[in-house]
Amino acid sequence: MLNRRNSNANHILHLQSRFRDPVGAATALVPQSRYHIAYLTTQDNHSAVTVDRMSTSFYTDTSSWVFGRQAISLGQSYFWNPLNLTQNTVLSQLDSQYARGIDAINSEQQLCDGQFRSILALGKYHQDVDVSWRGSALIGRYTSYWNTTEWALQAGKVYGGYRFGGGLSGDINGIAYRLEGSRFIAQTGTVYTRNFNSLVLGTGHQFNADFNVDLEYLYNGAGEQMPDASTLLAVQQGISPQHNRNLLGLSANYLVSPLLSGSVVYLQAINDASNYITLGLDYSLSDEANITVLTARSAGKTETEFGALGKLFSLSYRTYY
Repeated sequence: MLNRRNSNANHILHLQSRFRDPVGAATALVPQSRYHIAYLTTQDNHSAVTVDRMSTSFYTDTSSWVFGRQAISLGQSYFWNPLNLTQNTVLSQLDSQYARGIDAINSEQQLCDGQFRSILALGKYHQDVDVSWRGSALIGRYTSYWNTTEWALQAGKVYGGYRFGGGLSGDINGIAYRLEGSRFIAQTGTVYTRNFNSLVLGTGHQFNADFNVDLEYLYNGAGEQMPDASTLLAVQQGISPQHNRNLLGLSANYLVSPLLSGSVVYLQAINDASNYITLGLDYSLSDEANITVLTARSAGKTETEFGALGKLFSLSYRTYY
């Protein structure tokens, strides 16, 4: 989800109204990053107003620095990204045209044969009152190219532990490919103490200027055959993206007109046989504003990954400035 429209906008006002059936009432409507220090959010059971960008930037000939609340995404994976600072999967935002902002310092340095990126994000850990090292992130990432393949190596501190990994991505005769993986090592003295591996395999194709499809497989070492206390803790901590160990994701996007686009997203939890599907329409009011209508439903037993999520209808308005 890297190439989102206006993802570099300094300010985004996001107005949202959502309606759920009782089955999904426990699902957070506005998930918060672990790296938000000051919240600019008000919410009740059905609505929220959020400011997602507030940053300032400095540039030189070979470097850039961004300070403040900003969108940060690492790697090329679409549904699940084992290299990101936090592993939260926001099911109700799979149609989003933007990435959520976090409070961070983001630096990019151009080198002779690649690019080095460093990110510092301060945060609170679990129920700690103050910002701590356990709740903060400090990541270094080196990216370069070999022929037409982009490769990356990454290492550093994330919320509750350390993550090391890398990835490959490119295109062969119009077929995109993505391979990304990481190793999470739990930090001493944290609530979640398990070390695990994560791997994402993905592919995609742009059939024409109006239609594209993406497919991904996730191996989640922190997951199990069925959701349990261990997987719940990992997901709540933002350490694991899902409860299941094996999942598939499929998306299709179609540009109906220059102003209107439609999308379908389907997620399948392989281990417990539950699934989640969303249908979305996005209408561009102008270069700076758009409206998104989304409906979603889940299938599966109540105790499964997606079975307890119920149904969702969402109407969102976003303006960029």
